[in-house]
Amino acid sequence: MSCSLVPSAHQVVPILAPRNRMCFTQKARTACNPQIRAILISLKDFLNLLNVGPLPELYPHLIPPKKKTLKKEAVNKRLKKPPLIHCGYVADEEFLFEYARNHGLLRKCPGEREGETVLLKLVTMTATVEAIFTELGLSSIPVRLPQVVTNDDVTLIIALYNNYSMKKRPTDEDVRKLAGFLGKEGEQPKWYFDVTRWKWN
Repeated sequence: MSCSLVPSAHQVVPILAPRNRMCFTQKARTACNPQIRAILISLKDFLNLLNVGPLPELYPHLIPPKKKTLKKEAVNKRLKKPPLIHCGYVADEEFLFEYARNHGLLRKCPGEREGETVLLKLVTMTATVEAIFTELGLSSIPVRLPQVVTNDDVTLIIALYNNYSMKKRPTDEDVRKLAGFLGKEGEQPKWYFDVTRWKWN
C-alpha cells in the first residue's frame, strides 16, 4: 500500500502541519473523552506514517524556522514545530555484526543463567559504526543510530544529520566514503521520521 508523499488533501498527517481533528465516528465523538480521543488520533497518525516510509528529499515546510521565529511564534501559539526527521542510511545489521565479529567488537554481558552471555545489540552496533568511521577517517559525521520509522516497520539508521541540524551537514566526500563502504555507492541517503518525535508540536 502506498501513499502520496505530498498529499493534496490532509491524508498523511505527520507530513503536513496538524489541524483540529475530531474522533473517527459519530459514536466516538460522543463517547470518548479528550485523552482517549488524543490517543486514537495519535495512533491513526502513526499508522499513516508507516505507510509513507522514508522521504527521498526533505520538503521545505519540514525545515524548522529559525529559533528566534520559533520562540516568537510559540508565544502566540501559532507556529508548530515539524517532526524530527533524520537523513541517513538504514543500518544493515547483518553487515555490521559481521564487521563486529571480524574486528572483535561484539559487546556482551552476563545472562540470567550461569555461564550465559547476552549480546548487547545497540552497544555493539554503535561501537562498530564508530570503528568504521575511524577506519574511513570520517570527521564530519557524528556517530548516531536513531530509531526511525520505515515502511511498516521501525529500525535503526546511520544518521548523517537531521532537519534541526541543517547547518551541520557532513561533507560530500565523507558521505561518499560511507556510502561506498556500506555497499550503497551512488545511492542517496533518505529522510526518516524519528520514532518518538514524529509529530508536529
